[in-house]
Amino acid sequence: MGRFEEDTLEEHEFIQRMSSSQKVNSGIIFSCITSRGKNINVELKVCTPCILRIKMYPEVEKRDVASLLEIKRDWDISAFDVSETPDKVMVKTEVLRFEVQKEPWQYSIYDKNSKVILKEHIADLDVHNNYRSLPVGFTTENGRFLRANETFYISPGECFYGFGEKFTRLNKLGQRICGWNTNPFGVGTEESYKNIPFFVSTRGYGVFINSTHRITYEMGSRSLMSYTIMIEEPRLDLFLIYGPELKDVLAHYAEITGYPSLPPLESFGLWYTPFSWSDDIDYYVGLARKFRELDIPIDQFSCIVNLTSFPGRPELTMKELVKRTKALSSALSKESIKIGLYVAPLLNIGTELEKEAREHGYCLKREDGSAYEIPLGVKNNGEIRETEYSMAMLERDHAWRERHNRIVYTSCLMPDFTNPEAFKWWKSKIIELMKAGCFGIDMSDFGEDVPSDAYYYSGRVGKEMHNVYPLLYQKASYEAVAEGTGHRGLVNARSGTAGLQRYPICWSGDSSCTWEDMLATIRGGLSIGLSGVAFWSCDTGGYVPLTSELTPELWIRWAQFAMFLSHTRLHGIGPERVPWNFGEKALNIFRRYARLRYRLLPYIFSSAYKSTQTGLPMIRAMVLEFQDDPNTYDRDDQYMFGDAFLVAPVYTPENKRTVYLPKGIWFNYWTGEEYQGAKTLYIQPPLEELPLYIRCNSIVPIGPDIDYIGQKPFDPLTLDIWLCDSARFTIYDEEEMVECKAECRGRRKVVEVSNSKKHYFVKLNHTVCPIQVIFNEQNLPRFDSIGEIKRAEFGWYFETPSTVWIKFNGSGRNNKIIIEE
Repeated sequence: MGRFEEDTLEEHEFIQRMSSSQKVNSGIIFSCITSRGKNINVELKVCTPCILRIKMYPEVEKRDVASLLEIKRDWDISAFDVSETPDKVMVKTEVLRFEVQKEPWQYSIYDKNSKVILKEHIADLDVHNNYRSLPVGFTTENGRFLRANETFYISPGECFYGFGEKFTRLNKLGQRICGWNTNPFGVGTEESYKNIPFFVSTRGYGVFINSTHRITYEMGSRSLMSYTIMIEEPRLDLFLIYGPELKDVLAHYAEITGYPSLPPLESFGLWYTPFSWSDDIDYYVGLARKFRELDIPIDQFSCIVNLTSFPGRPELTMKELVKRTKALSSALSKESIKIGLYVAPLLNIGTELEKEAREHGYCLKREDGSAYEIPLGVKNNGEIRETEYSMAMLERDHAWRERHNRIVYTSCLMPDFTNPEAFKWWKSKIIELMKAGCFGIDMSDFGEDVPSDAYYYSGRVGKEMHNVYPLLYQKASYEAVAEGTGHRGLVNARSGTAGLQRYPICWSGDSSCTWEDMLATIRGGLSIGLSGVAFWSCDTGGYVPLTSELTPELWIRWAQFAMFLSHTRLHGIGPERVPWNFGEKALNIFRRYARLRYRLLPYIFSSAYKSTQTGLPMIRAMVLEFQDDPNTYDRDDQYMFGDAFLVAPVYTPENKRTVYLPKGIWFNYWTGEEYQGAKTLYIQPPLEELPLYIRCNSIVPIGPDIDYIGQKPFDPLTLDIWLCDSARFTIYDEEEMVECKAECRGRRKVVEVSNSKKHYFVKLNHTVCPIQVIFNEQNLPRFDSIGEIKRAEFGWYFETPSTVWIKFNGSGRNNKIIIEE
């Protein structure tokens, strides 16, 4: 090998042995020797009995450099014991045992039953003694540390999920994953807008990498025996999180990075983006009236005010924008429609905002201190270009993206959100538009392709800032909405990283209008839900019909499952995403599902509140709910919506699919047909029917029929109860929190509802006709029709063949109903 090759060879240096250990208040410090004879410390911090933090810094000066991610830094002292043998050091918490082999260095984590949860792999070798995966350590070049890595065993049958919003197969076993935010121009590759350095395992643990640098994960892709985390910075900072339930892992992750924030109630209604720009306010009023005339509920018109560039819309000064916003808000509020703002951190050259940012030094800089002009500004002719036939197009490396962006986009500046004055300046613009009448930011676009060689006010380097830049952007925008409106913040983000859940909500980006993209979009939503983000939506029907037409059938199928997401929006280019554009049949089906969603808002909002307390996503991969059932591990085409509903979208034009019902009793939501799981159904649902199943022991609160949120209170509420033995549900709204319980006690069924100001119907499904119904120790009268019971204050009615309806007034007291059979 020549001298030049030898000098520039990148090599690996690993932890070889432990020389000593020292207990400290929060953990233990291991003094270690590397394979090249260097001294290095490995720090173990016991954050909680279930959360361990491993830190390793080959360069001591980097030890105290603060993380750019907002994480919990102050942990209460958690009890642990340390013991030592000639070969090992053991650290025990109430739940875990962390055991370190001194030479060669290797640690393992065990549960209370001495079952291995997680174990370092230090010798993943082939038969020629070559490493297939690198043991824990660092790569160096000419003595300079470049990157850190950690390698763990893959246990037989182990599966992995998370890593952010990934559109590939949900189970990431066997995949190579790049944790680097980028514009993937769709949902058809491994690239993604939202990379989150956190994943979970069916072994009951999660790993959170406290880094904003590029991370490459080899999840059994390079070697079948191990997985490796390669971080593009010379330090290792891992949180190892134990459940053992995946739900517990998500809760512990939220404890580290922040629990999801609750969006405003009004945001859970339908959103629509009119893509046809018009200066005529009557155009938007006419659209609003058509929704109302066609009996389609709607709450928000999105992106009809844009702070920054938007294709096909003129650049307006702030004075003109404020005037337009006030006029639009005033006109549409008469139709009970709120308006949403479009923002992007792209200040096109020559605009008012760009001139201000340049003048005050609020933008990203080049090394020489000049403003960094970046080819990312949106042109009025949109982002579409002629097809390029080249290998570079397939590889999509940095050079190709630079060339592509210079063709597709125009030059712009990007705000530097590490500059406190720029942060305030950005917020001030949004606050002004919120005060003028905007309800929230319905699209917080772009941010994922911020250049990695930019210079920041904070002194941090561009490669370190790239992944976290969108989070700073979302934070500033979210705070501005809250300060400018007085209600909880609302930002619909396209890009982000760990902590995104604190600034809800987000959407899946630019999918194409194809059946394949519909399935990939669902996977993205399930993936980000397993990455700690609770509130997610997508463009109903896909964003752009590049390779096919958006058919009425595809629109209907996409719209059906979109109603069972945390948020639902009608957004996309050509044709306008209004239901009447897809024919009378599509309109009628859409109306049915939209009105059902609005009736389910008490269930949806209560489930959203639960997400803020638990870290659970609104749409849950089957493995999250049924971790002990291996049949769920690769199910990425169906999901649970909250606790009760199993949603199985039809994602092919053939109207065929299989549905897997895990162990337990399930009911077809439309027919009431009962199924005993575990069971696979082979179904051919008609176009009108979204396969929807409800889990036994579910209580689903249903509100009155409404056209928009706030039209009337959620009163009366119907408690739709599917009971096998016992069920409970907490109803949350802005006025009260109500505990609901139902239980079988021999030949009795008992329903209890805590203090409430509302009126209630109990709908008890799959039951026999009662002998009597007792409410708070008094017999209720029986009625002969549903109409009679609706007119009464109290009473019950049996609807053949198997449903009992009971009506009562909560009257601000505890309520107990006994159904005698």
